[in-house]
Amino acid sequence: MKPVSLRDVAGELTLLNNEVTGYINVKTGELFSLTHDEIRALENGTEDRVYGPWMTEEMLQKVREVLESDDYIELPSSFDIND
Repeated sequence: MKPVSLRDVAGELTLLNNEVTGYINVKTGELFSLTHDEIRALENGTEDRVYGPWMTEEMLQKVREVLESDDYIELPSSFDIND
């Protein structure tokens, strides 16, 4: 795993809530967040209804990569941290 700044991870964790899940790429250290609506839309094949015309194919590919790649692991939720 590539070293990641604790400050960056802590900053990302503050953005997470009941509707947003954070991920970290274990190879590159990249942080990425997805809303639960985005995750459900991709799982159900309805991403065009969630994203609208402004979402590029490149952006959709990145979201798919985060969800499907073993390189990304989910960060703990605010519920996990508070416990």
